Amino acid sequence: MKGKEFMRSSVRIKAQGTQLSRFLALLLARNILYQNAEYQGDSLFLDLPAKQYRQAVSCAKKAGVRIRIDTRKGAAFFFFRHRRRKWLLLLILPLLIAIAIIPRFIWSIEIEGLQKISQVEMLRRLEEEGVHEGMRKSEMDNIAVREAILLKYPDLSWLSISVEGTVLKVAAAESVPAPAMIDRTSPCDLIADQRCVIYSIITEGGTPQVKQGDVVQEGDVLICGEVVLKDDDGNETVQEAHAAGMVFGKRDWCAEEEMEYAYEQQIWEEKSYQGILLRFGELAWEIKNPFRHAEQEVKTESTVLRLPVGSGFSISRVEHDPYTLAAAEYTKEELEIKLRERLEKKKAEFLQDGKSVILQENLYYEETPGGLKGILELTVMEQIGIPRQR
Repeated sequence: MKGKEFMRSSVRIKAQGTQLSRFLALLLARNILYQNAEYQGDSLFLDLPAKQYRQAVSCAKKAGVRIRIDTRKGAAFFFFRHRRRKWLLLLILPLLIAIAIIPRFIWSIEIEGLQKISQVEMLRRLEEEGVHEGMRKSEMDNIAVREAILLKYPDLSWLSISVEGTVLKVAAAESVPAPAMIDRTSPCDLIADQRCVIYSIITEGGTPQVKQGDVVQEGDVLICGEVVLKDDDGNETVQEAHAAGMVFGKRDWCAEEEMEYAYEQQIWEEKSYQGILLRFGELAWEIKNPFRHAEQEVKTESTVLRLPVGSGFSISRVEHDPYTLAAAEYTKEELEIKLRERLEKKKAEFLQDGKSVILQENLYYEETPGGLKGILELTVMEQIGIPRQR
């Protein structure tokens, strides 16, 4: 529940009868703003402000509908339930003081948009301008800091700095270096930048030195930066040229993954238990039953209260689902599926640059002691060749 909803207090009612649509119409006619209305079987559930519940009862009587309160939410009901617990007041008082002070400071810095520049480096640059976690928001001059960093560091082309709650958000764009000018006049050779088999070659300048099917090593000349010219008398003259063209090579790629049939299976216990998590920024403290503990468990956190927006303070309910581990075995079909998923992930990583085209793909499995090995073989085509000055 968010802070504003907690302070307003509301009730969730259950309505039953044959005139539910008329009941809703009467609520709207009296400006009773209900929310989250949903049907469950022949019952209608909806939320409405606690102070308008008596009006809703009157509307229900007119429509011939029976209603009752299903749940109560909000500060008024919370304090009424705990009115005899004086320790609660001792806990809430410092929290209210903290809530009043916390929003005046910057407690975390979020940076996005950077690729080459590290987060640590960007934090260092902000620190140079006096920007750091724990500083007062009143001391922050967004425009001055942004201009100072852009003037000092030319590797940034754009920078945005804004404060949202207690979080300083920094968005940046890195400068793109000017591409190197390609000299298409100076003599050079086109050489192989990897070991492969020539798939095709189209020469635009120079003399080809390889043909389809040839095996080349890294550094071998693909297109020589020389051309032979003949005059009218048949005399040959060798002239240097700028080698250029499109050369495609094919090569093999292989990935392996191995898994065992035996594994440890999670067996969930019938009873789970709950705790209350108090979070302040990156600090967290959980209140739970000290006699309940599990070596293996899954925690599910759901926020109950966050006050105020951006303060960094929240109260959450934590559901602990303990489990034990038991020996189990995959079937061959299940293990093949898992191996295939892992190999497909490796293949996607290999092809992510978009430079390779798959010509042939082969996936097969081999038995291993106690398990199975998956082998994925690819034959891919790639454009090859880099210039080398003569």
